[in-house]
Amino acid sequence: MSSSLDAPESSGMKSKIKSIPFLTWLVRLVKLPARFNELSSRFDRLAEEQQRSLKEAKDSVDEVKSQIAYMTRDLEMLHHTLKEKAGLLKPEMVKEIADREFSSETYMYFAFENKYRGAKEEILKNQTQYVQIIEDTQKKSNGKFLLDVGCGRGEFLKLLRDHKIAAKGIDITQSMIDACKEEGLDAVRNDLLSYLKSIEENSLLGITAFQVVEHLPVDYLLEFIKAARSRIAPGGVLILETVNPDSLSSLKNFYLDLTHQNPIPSLTLKFLCENFGYKNVSVRFASEVPSASKLAGSDPNIQKLNQLLFGPQDYAVIGWK
Repeated sequence: MSSSLDAPESSGMKSKIKSIPFLTWLVRLVKLPARFNELSSRFDRLAEEQQRSLKEAKDSVDEVKSQIAYMTRDLEMLHHTLKEKAGLLKPEMVKEIADREFSSETYMYFAFENKYRGAKEEILKNQTQYVQIIEDTQKKSNGKFLLDVGCGRGEFLKLLRDHKIAAKGIDITQSMIDACKEEGLDAVRNDLLSYLKSIEENSLLGITAFQVVEHLPVDYLLEFIKAARSRIAPGGVLILETVNPDSLSSLKNFYLDLTHQNPIPSLTLKFLCENFGYKNVSVRFASEVPSASKLAGSDPNIQKLNQLLFGPQDYAVIGWK
């Protein structure tokens, strides 16, 4: 047993040992893996923060582009409406409106690259599911071609061309028609009902309208569904895709597009099609929200809440003649 007098000597010995450079570096070497792990964790956190910042910046840019696209579409529709109502204006104003054309260069980039619906790749992925329906329709209908209403940039027209299905598109926005023609697609700028009335009855393989019906006033929508059936050949199909208002994550963005009229519940659109004589009308939901965006958990109440908050963003009503 050592006495208290040994304590200073022991303390001095420890100090001498600590002063030895070799032992100091040995201790540091032992601690090195832990330091590396700590630095690695810091770098990982820094990388995550950088990725998050880059994503937020990209989302902000995409949102600005989308807003520009919305305003561009509004201006284009207003321009179209004014020209239609030009008969109510003074002669000098009629000439001014008739001579005035919005230059496609002023808005083509934003409208073509980022129409509010999203990237072309995303739309193509979603619309691929409808190609099989059109291929099956060809086997039981003698319709000449499919009409894609509100064809936009021509994503669905391109899909149909790739599958050797005859199709034409119409849209009221000239920049969309220009984009279609650049792809070699058959598309014209025209009003929906005016164009339908120019088509022979019982002549179409089918009619598709992706993200269109929510833009139409009620009376116009009813007239469209009715006129579409008269132009579709027996055995032909009608596909109307629109925003799903039963999903709050989808509904909350509905009025970001100022040209939207009213959200249409799937049961309502299904009823309208049945009321105008379409057969075997069904509803198909699309555009699932990524699982990472939903609430985590397998509890039944969590699942119900996910369905309400993060249900499919779109749905399509499909009916036959």
